[in-house]
Parts: sequence; C-alpha cells; structure tokens
Amino acid sequence: MAASGSAQPETARHFRSDVQGLRAVAVLLVLVYHAGVSAVGGGYVGVDVFFVISGFLITSHIVREVQTKGRLDLVAFYSRRARRILPAALTVLAVSAAVAYLVIPPFEREGLLQDATATALYVPNMLFAAQDTDYLTAEAPSIFQHYWSLGVEEQFYLIWPILLVGILALCGRRRWAVWTAVAGLVTASFAGCLALMSVSESWAFFALPTRAWELGVGGLVALAVSQGARIRGPIGGALAWAGLVMVVLAGLTLSDATPFPGVATLLPVLGTALIVFCGAERHSPAWLLNRAPMQFVGSISYSLYLVHWPLVMIPEAALGADGTLPTTAKVALSAAAIPVAYLCFRFVEEPFRRRPAKARVEHRRTVAVSLAASVSIGVVAATSANAVSHMPIHAGDDAPPYRMETDPVGTDFVPANMSPDLRSAPDDNPDIYRDGCVRGDGESDPSGCQVGDEDAPTVALFGDSHAAHWQPALKPIADDGDIELDINAKSSCESVTTLDDPRGSDSCVEWREGVIDRLNDDPPEVILLANYAVHATEETDEDRGDYWRDSLEQTVEALPEESEVVVMAGTPTMPAVPASCLSQHVEDAERCAANRETTLEEGLDAPTRQAEKAVAREDEHVQRLDLTRYFCNDESCPAVIDDKLVYRDSHHLTRTFSASLEPVLRERLEPVIEGVKQA
Repeated sequence: MAASGSAQPETARHFRSDVQGLRAVAVLLVLVYHAGVSAVGGGYVGVDVFFVISGFLITSHIVREVQTKGRLDLVAFYSRRARRILPAALTVLAVSAAVAYLVIPPFEREGLLQDATATALYVPNMLFAAQDTDYLTAEAPSIFQHYWSLGVEEQFYLIWPILLVGILALCGRRRWAVWTAVAGLVTASFAGCLALMSVSESWAFFALPTRAWELGVGGLVALAVSQGARIRGPIGGALAWAGLVMVVLAGLTLSDATPFPGVATLLPVLGTALIVFCGAERHSPAWLLNRAPMQFVGSISYSLYLVHWPLVMIPEAALGADGTLPTTAKVALSAAAIPVAYLCFRFVEEPFRRRPAKARVEHRRTVAVSLAASVSIGVVAATSANAVSHMPIHAGDDAPPYRMETDPVGTDFVPANMSPDLRSAPDDNPDIYRDGCVRGDGESDPSGCQVGDEDAPTVALFGDSHAAHWQPALKPIADDGDIELDINAKSSCESVTTLDDPRGSDSCVEWREGVIDRLNDDPPEVILLANYAVHATEETDEDRGDYWRDSLEQTVEALPEESEVVVMAGTPTMPAVPASCLSQHVEDAERCAANRETTLEEGLDAPTRQAEKAVAREDEHVQRLDLTRYFCNDESCPAVIDDKLVYRDSHHLTRTFSASLEPVLRERLEPVIEGVKQA
C-alpha cells in the first residue's frame, strides 16, 4: 500500500471522493485477508489497488505542475512526499520494533532488527526478495513484511518524476507520444514480471521493476484524464461498476495458491483503472464510495495499513511456541486497528501533512530531516542487531556428545555446546543448496548431481527438500566409494505425486518427468524416494491416505523395474520452530518436544505413512525405510538429543543431525544393495 493511503491530492479542487472511497475498499480487503478470513482469500489485491491509485495521483500531480509552471520542482516534490509518508511510517516502525523486541523469542530478535533496518532505509522489499520470502504462504512472516509495498512506492517516487519529466520534455506537445512511451514502459514491466515468475516468484513479487507496471497503469489513466479523455454517461458508469466488480471478485476468488503477481494481477489492476477513469460519473459506484463510512476509512487508510499488521503479528509472535492466534482474535485485533489508526492519522500523519512548506529552503530542510530520521533509525536498528547477535542463547551447561540410539531421551535444557547453536540452525543446510544441486523455483534441469565412485552401485535420491536433508547422511557413504550417489532434489516438488497433478507448477512436472526418464534410461540399483507428505497432500480434496497411496503407486510404476525402490518415511512435523521455542525455554527444552499422540501435526500414524506401508507390503520391489525411532521415543520427539539440535525448522533435519545418522543409514542400505546385486 504505502504512500497511496496518504498521498492525497494537493487541493480540494482536485480531490476525488470516489478515489478516497476506493482506498477504503482496498485497505479493508487487506485487513480481512490478514485476519485470516478464508472467504477473502485474495484480499492481498488491495495492495494492487493502492498501486494503481498511487500511480494515478502522482502522475496527475507531476503533469499538472509541468503544465502550469513549465517545470517540476523535484526538491518540493520529494519534500511533500516525505511529509506525507515518513512521519507515520517511521513512528509505527519505531514503536513496533520496540514493543516486538520485548515480547518475541530471543532467537527472532536479530531478524526483527535486520528487517527494521531495511525498512528504515526504504528497501524492505529487496530484503524480503533476497530472503526468498513467500508473501502469501510465509510460516513466520516479518512484523514489517507489510512495508514491502511502501518500499516499492518509495523507490518508484525516486525514479518516476525524473523519468516522466524526461518523457514530457522529449515528446513535447505530442500527447500520443507521451502516452505511447509510458505504455511501452508499462508493457516492458509487465512482460518482465511474467518472465521472472518462472524463475523467482519472490523477486517478481517484491521488486520494483516487476511491480512498476501497476503504478504505470495508474499513470496512463492520469495521462488520459489530463488530455480530456472521458467516457461519460451510462456507459462510463457501467464500466466503473464493472471495475468494482473486478476488484471485489479478485478478493473473493484468488487465493494463496494463485500464481501472483502474474496474469491474475490484471483483474484488480484493470478493475481499479476502470473505476478511477470512469468513477466520477453519475451512474458509477461513486454514490457508494462517497458514503461517510467509506470516506472515513479511506482518509485513515494509510495509517490503518501501517498499524493493522503489527497489531496482529506482535501478539502472535509473542505466543512463540505456545500457538497461533485464532481467526476470531485476529479479526478483533484488526477491528481495534481502526481507532489506533485514527489516532495515528490525527496526531502524526495530519500535522505533518497539513504543515505548509512553501520556501525552497524549508523543502530542503524537510528532505534533510527526513533522511536523517530514517538513517538514525536504521543505524540504531543495525547496531542493536549486531549486539543481539553476540548474546548467548543457552542454559550455560554442556551436554554429553551425541550417541546414536533408538528411543532417545531428549536433553532437558539448551546446551552451551549444542551443534548447531540456535542462531546457526536456519542455515545448517546440506552443502547441495550452496552448490546449486537443489533445483529452485522455475528450474527443471533433471540432470541431478553425482557423487562417489562411478563403478559402485548407484543410489538415486529423488524428492523435494526432504530428500535434500538426507544428503549429509548419504554423502560419507559415497565418499568412501561404497555407492555412487545420484542426487535429484527440487524444493517444494515431490517425486511422489500424481504426474499430471494440476496443483504442481510446470517446472515441477517437467523436472519430475525428466528425472524419471533419465532413471529409466540408466536404471540405478536403488531409488530413494523422500518427500514432505504434508505439503503434497494438504490441498487435495481426496482422502489424504488414498491420494498419497495412488500417487506413490503411479510413481513406482513409472520408475525402472530393475531398480529397488525405497520409500523414506517422513520426519515428524514439530508444533513450532524448535529454535524459536528453545530460545524461550533454555532451561526447559522439553517444552519444545512434539508429543507423539497430541501435538504432532501429522502424527506417526498419519494416513500418508500408512499408505506407504501398504504399498511396501503389496509391491515386492518397494521397501520402506523408517528412522523415526532415532529421533523419537514412545512419548515424544525431542528437539535436542544430547548435544545435537535435531531440526533446523519445523520439519527439516539440521545438516549436523542428519550427518550423525550416517551409520544407521549405511547399515540399512547395505542389504538392499546386496539384494539388487544378487538379483
């Protein structure tokens, strides 16, 4: 959203009450979506509505000033933007950071302050893109994640005035040339967005170049309006109504599973453009958008957007491992955001926005003070993040070295000698991520990565990130020359799934089928299938067990008959991210264990696990390898065993713990390989 909520027209003469009401529609869509109301699964499109509005308003202002004064005063322009955007944004940022720091688990404080640093410096969207954040499905979203759109708009405001003034100067009075040039930029940005979607959805979602077309569409509408273009009467009113229907329809029909941004983004963007272009007509939805409640919400929409997310996320983050807020609580907090937003609007946003700044020296002072405030907050946050990174998070005592055994008893405290330590846990990934061996978004190369003696029996590891987390246990066996390890892993793409799965992305299907074809061309002795069954079955309308069984049978049938197929049982899904939980309970690590009967999300008798057992019983070429007894006992699955941290997140093993299971994995694979040789 960002400045669109506050970047209101300069004078009453140019005020568009219908646009003000449209802001209300946009922010309410976002609020309801973030509250977890499933009926509004596409409420995130409210941000796209704001982008179009911002592009329209800013372009209108620039064109109007150039037409009336012959030039654009950039210092005054940036001064006005700073006074309207930054006071509320920086106030909410500082207050949110301070409150969140006090209540969130210690493990998360460094990340909180890093996010605050990027936000203060106007680049949170770039940070989230670099972190490969999935805005629509993030498990533990940043408290400042909503600032990504503010980053996009701030970056747009830095570039667009200079670019547009240049276009106006080059094209002169040729209005068609100006419109064509801007349309070309919009088209290029949209094409880039579609192209990048197949490579990195995160960068496509967060980066300015791939979202600028939405603001550019608003700019095109502004150029058309400034040139006197208008569709009046009943036709114009009907088009405006159609636009509103498009926006609402996008909010109701899109979901977290919709590839976004992409072609689906056209629905809310073009709908908004129609409303802005035609919405002032008598037959348009202006009568609805002009109602007092809509005008009130529209007037505070910027502050409301800023405060609603931390009001929901900080209490949820404070719960840590103890759970998440129910939807009713999120709805209540979202409603409470309205009076809080009004206070922010009345006492922070409005005083700065209304303060006149006519002298050029005052404009310069405003820009300088704004930059100084942003940099100061950024420096404080960055310095604090560095200090936090050196604070220990453990109980102070050591634990004995890890002893691999079944039914392990968990360590009841966080050891000072734990490996990896809590801060290192998220990055304790298999080396194959760093080496580029795990295929990412949009990648479909089925060639795999081979390690070990080419003359040794080949073991093909095939699956998603759960296949990848077994690589540290398998690599030493390959390094010893006992096997050639053929690694075929792609994040969030299962090897066990219906091959024409409509939920799978094109790159997943292409990669999976390519790997199966390659394995059939040169059959390995053993194929290890390892997948996250929870992810693979969570969206199916069928019975989870039946779906997984059918998918597994179909995949096994597609694999070479000469190969022995071994299905690796999935690792348990913990009730919370262990590192976060353990940082809250360094003296009571048992609080972070998963109870076998009640707290395991999938349980150890999940339908998918039973399906795997059934397939192994009925197909003589399929075996099942279950190492659960090495990280769970009869009562629980501990987060810490001796001096080892078991999980790097809620369901992936740490590289360190996976490597420690090498002896048992070697022991279990030897008879399988020997059996294939003898056959």
